Amino acid sequence: MVKFIGINTAKTTFSVASPQPYGGYQVETFCNNEEGKSILLPFLDEQAYYVMEATGSYSMLLKYTLSEQGYMVSVINPLAGSPFSQILLRVTKTDRTDAI
Repeated sequence: MVKFIGINTAKTTFSVASPQPYGGYQVETFCNNEEGKSILLPFLDEQAYYVMEATGSYSMLLKYTLSEQGYMVSVINPLAGSPFSQILLRVTKTDRTDAI
């Protein structure tokens, strides 16, 4: 089964939400710069599929970095993720919850 990992990018940080085996998510936040990406890369799962919302230049450099390293990455329209959060009845709007 494919594991989907959500990434939410902002100007100064990005949050990565990994599903846990028995439910819930582990969410880690990194600086959105070269140092943050270099800290993130050793912890990534090569078998996972990474999904992030399009946030212009904030998401594209991270998407490029992950793709160049051979990870499967999709960038989705933020409006496409909105119906999913409505299904979950989620009203909280933060970078951590957007990653989930």
